[in-house]
Amino acid sequence: MKKLVLTVFALVATFALFAQTIESKKDGDYYYLVSPNARYYAGSQQGSAAYRYDIETKETIKLDPNGEHGFKTNAISNDGVVAGAYEFKASLWIEGEDYELLPLPDGLTELEMATNDAVAITPDGKQIVVAFNADAPKTYYVYTENADGLYDMVKLPMPEKDPIYGMYAQWIGIKDISADGNTLVGFFLTDDGLRQLPLIWKNKGGVWSYEFFGLGVCLKEGKTIPPYPYDKLVEVNGELSLPYDVWEAWVNAQNEAETGHYYQMKGMMMSGNAKYVSFNVGIHLEGETYGTIYAAAYDLEKGKLEIFKNMADATSLSVNDEGEVIVATPATEEFRWSHVVSISEPAKSQTLTEWVKNRTEGAIDLAEYMEYQLPEETTVAEGTAYWAKEGAGLVTYQANMMGTGLYESYFILFGVKSADRPIYNDSQISFYPNPTSGLLNVSKSISDVVIYDVIGRKVYTCSNVENCIDLTELQVGQYFLVGTVDRQRVSTKLMIKK
Repeated sequence: MKKLVLTVFALVATFALFAQTIESKKDGDYYYLVSPNARYYAGSQQGSAAYRYDIETKETIKLDPNGEHGFKTNAISNDGVVAGAYEFKASLWIEGEDYELLPLPDGLTELEMATNDAVAITPDGKQIVVAFNADAPKTYYVYTENADGLYDMVKLPMPEKDPIYGMYAQWIGIKDISADGNTLVGFFLTDDGLRQLPLIWKNKGGVWSYEFFGLGVCLKEGKTIPPYPYDKLVEVNGELSLPYDVWEAWVNAQNEAETGHYYQMKGMMMSGNAKYVSFNVGIHLEGETYGTIYAAAYDLEKGKLEIFKNMADATSLSVNDEGEVIVATPATEEFRWSHVVSISEPAKSQTLTEWVKNRTEGAIDLAEYMEYQLPEETTVAEGTAYWAKEGAGLVTYQANMMGTGLYESYFILFGVKSADRPIYNDSQISFYPNPTSGLLNVSKSISDVVIYDVIGRKVYTCSNVENCIDLTELQVGQYFLVGTVDRQRVSTKLMIKK
């Protein structure tokens, strides 16, 4: 009996969805929001308003309000509900119901009432994070839908000053929410606009609290910086400023204590299980005019920062539950390359194409789906990609094709939750011969048989098989079989040779 290869069965289990994703590409469309279940995608189309795409129905809906300010998209739920702002007001776009303006809590300022934005939403759409004051959002509420269909609104606590520089916040931004809605990540931008420090909020028993994290890389051991001397500010020509000697003393203390490491929150995202956060870290060494930006990620459970030193001048885009970070290299000649770096092996990286090939044992090569030939016999320009929150290998992928000014968007499903994966047991059933010329014997009755080709098209179905499956009409090539034996899902990779 041939030994069955099972490492790609997570892919097989959801191949119907995979087939749609790999074949769906749209010139001119750029998707940067992914629903956790990878069904819906939203973004901004070149030269037009925001829109949403449904991978199952292949329907694109243009989110085009009548207002002159348009609809800003920020997040999307598993039901395709898009959270954002309609004419600067926190709103949800709900299919069939148009726009739903979110209610406002009591006690807001006039500016907060005039400018607000829904910035995050949980997979089930039951929790929404809303920011108030578009110019400098420092007020956030978590909205939770109750049994009556109304929202309970809780104001999040916010730090007044940061713990390193003793500065007030110029901006506090919440960037992402965990799948269970109990963890938020964001950043604190210092008053001088120069430093971004990472923040995390956690909900325990209905009480939210915050803390800064990862600050150990910013200061030398045992060093501190005196708080920014706000009490020394004087008015000069109608503006407040520090006397030069006071400012110089503070800057010198800062330079003495700093390590030259600083955070950049571009691409800041959290894994669905709230274990990891992706962002960038800058390193500005003494004597250098400019710092170097590296892709990085933080292990929240271990309290450890990983800087990917081989990923310089790159951007961390997102991180999955396994601690794999998608990193985009700098744009060169109008296109970018995507890499996958694991927090467990920060010194190693592979291109997205390599990752896909390894994950599918060579069954999928992204180069086969590209329409443009690039220089130096290269066939893939790996633009940007983002993990979805659910599953180990869900990505949306945009290739920015050199010289065309166009995007090709791909929606690819490489894995599902382990609990949903088909399993195989040698004592249950065997398929032989494999490879086969067309007649495939089975050692045990199998039902609900579905066979897919390598790009996910369903090529054969059968309700029940007792002894043999006749596949003589299929062409030579590799296929995947999924079926049910004794109420348990089984699957295998097949090869037809004639």
